[in-house]
Formats: sequence, structure tokens, C-alpha cells
Amino acid sequence: MDYLATVNGADLLDRVARVIPDIDHRSTMKILTSLHIRIRDGGIVLTASRISSQSKFALLAETTGDAELCVEDPRKLLKWLRATKPYDVPVQILQDDEIGRVHFIRHGRSLRLLSLNADEYPIIRDRANKDGIKWRKLGTLAVDVLRIYGPSLLTSMSDDETRTYLNGIGIDNNHFTTTDGHRMLRLNLKHIGGNLDKTFKGIIDGYASKRLVQECRRKAATGNLEIYVGKDPNLGSEYDGWMEVEFEDHKRMIRLDGEPPTYTAIIPRSAHLTWKPDGAAFEATVNEIGAIASDRHQAAMFKPNGQGFHLTYGSSETGASLEAYVAGEVDRIEETIPEAYGFNALYMRDIMQAFGHPVVSLGNQLDAAVISEPGNPMIGIVMPIRL
Repeated sequence: MDYLATVNGADLLDRVARVIPDIDHRSTMKILTSLHIRIRDGGIVLTASRISSQSKFALLAETTGDAELCVEDPRKLLKWLRATKPYDVPVQILQDDEIGRVHFIRHGRSLRLLSLNADEYPIIRDRANKDGIKWRKLGTLAVDVLRIYGPSLLTSMSDDETRTYLNGIGIDNNHFTTTDGHRMLRLNLKHIGGNLDKTFKGIIDGYASKRLVQECRRKAATGNLEIYVGKDPNLGSEYDGWMEVEFEDHKRMIRLDGEPPTYTAIIPRSAHLTWKPDGAAFEATVNEIGAIASDRHQAAMFKPNGQGFHLTYGSSETGASLEAYVAGEVDRIEETIPEAYGFNALYMRDIMQAFGHPVVSLGNQLDAAVISEPGNPMIGIVMPIRL
């Protein structure tokens, strides 16, 4: 049995807990369900891989040499590390080549896990392992950008497996954009200190987008994200390649796959009126609509009336209906305005919740609603429904 390293148990627990979500436990490729451990030069690097993304977490350790391991079913390791306190005691890592096991020893007790052939683990596509990829720096972004605006962006991100080009955060013209085809949120990074290359276009995978936001929302997450993009000559499209996002304590590699849509094409250039609704009254009304609406029918009629809107919902499927008046401030920009508008009321509510005091701009009946707020770098879009 070969002794490989000793590491602080609390540090190991922290890194394992954060790398585990990046492992594809349902993959039919068994090697992707394992945790890759690289021991070298006084440190350990834990790596998790999916088809479209990889993450690497480093921690200090006392080591006796170089080794690469792939631990099968790493969730057992996580449970074992959490089982006994105190956590900040040394954990020894040993390898038994004869029976193909990795030993973790703490408090005099040993956990033995099966190991897989580390040579079969996917190539780590990062700047340290170029493998023909040409890297360049895309820019720098404060962690607080995704901490503050990330959760809102995720609310309008598609999870439709048949429309993968919408499943993620799109990057274009120094903007982050998410959409499911019915609603959209677009964040102007320039207004909050973001400085990404305006010429770059790409889409961050949906799962990788969620993990980026989760890591930025950790209390311990601080500083800036250093972002690089790499063009893979083996991939045909100019929009295919890799992105490397460097946090202060780890980095993530994300596959870029495809060109984002032209998001700005659906944003109206003018408005007939603006409406500042009573937020609490509007949310209460839409919650009532949601309580009686079917999954397939959530359309409501929005009819301008004085300084507010009269909302009407009716379902031909269930026969349920609801009417309510939501007050606010209406500013008529044009003398002639449509008699009524149609929108999915729940989508309108979800987008409004991304703003403190939303302003809804409305044009023709077939124009999208634009939701904004003075001083807010985001705008929201809700597509219309024909009445």
C-alpha cells in the first residue's frame, strides 16, 4: 500500500462538497461518474467532468510524489467526511494497487473505495493543457454581478431538451441574455463594470450556467472572474470552443456550442404607453390567476383603464374566470392606443419580480412588452399573445 498525501479534513470536505454537483452521476460512461484526484507538488486537484463542462478545485496537502486516481462513487466519500466531527483533522490518502482501492484514513478509521483507470479520464480542456486550442482573454467580471443578477437570469432560461440553443446564458455585445422563447432577460454588463469583448458571441451550457451562479452566490465567493475563450480547430463552427472561468479558489471549463439568437430583434423600438403598476396588487392578482389556470392556458387580457389596467382571465377548458383592476401610473405617449393586450400573466409576473419598481412599456398589440427600471442594467421582455 502506497502513502500518497495528507490533507486537512475540513478543506477536503469543502472541495468535495462543491465538486460533487459537477459529476454526471447518471452518465452511461462510468469514468464520468468518478472523481478524478491528482496529487502533485504539495497539492491536490479534484476534477469533475460532464460532456459539456469540467470543474477543478485545488487544495494544499503534504504529498510524497505524483499520482492520479479516479474514485468510484465519490458521494460515499462526501457522506463519510460529513459523518464525524471535528472536520479539521488530517485525512491520509493511500492507494492499494493490488486490489484497486483508494484508502482515506481519519480518526484511525479507514474508508476504502474502488478506483478506476485514471488514463481513461477525459482530457482537461484548460489553458494549461492547450491541446491545439487557441486561447484568448474575454474579460473580467465581478463575482457580485452573477451573485446579484444571476438568480433572475435563471428564471427565464429554457430547460427544453428539444431547444438546446436556448438552454443557457447567451453572451453577445457585452450582454448576458436568457430566454425560453416566451420571455427574456437581458443584462448590460457595461453598466455594472463588466468588460467582455463586444465581438464575442457564444452560449454557456444550461447546467454550467446554473453552477456558475451557485458558486458566485456562496458567502465566501469574492473578487473577480477571469474569463478566457478557446477556439478548438477540431470543431467546425466559429462559435464552438471552450470557456475557462477562473474563480479565486477554483476554475471551470465550459463547452461553447453554437451561435446565440439575435436577441435584440424582438425588442420594440417605440412604445404607445408606459405603466408603473402597484406591484403588490399585480402579484396578488396574478397569483390568483395562477391558482385557477391550467398549464396550457395562462393568457390574460390587459385592458388600459384610467391609471391602471383591468385584467381578465377565462379558461375554456375549466370554465374558471377572474377579473381584477390593478392600479398604478399610466403615461400615454401616443393618443391612440390598443383597446387591450394579451400576455401570459404568470410570465409577466416572473419578469417583473426581477425589478424593484418595474415600468412596463407597451406598443402595438403584437409587440412584446418591455419591462425596465431606472438605474437597473437589465431589461425584461414578455412576448404577446393574440387575443
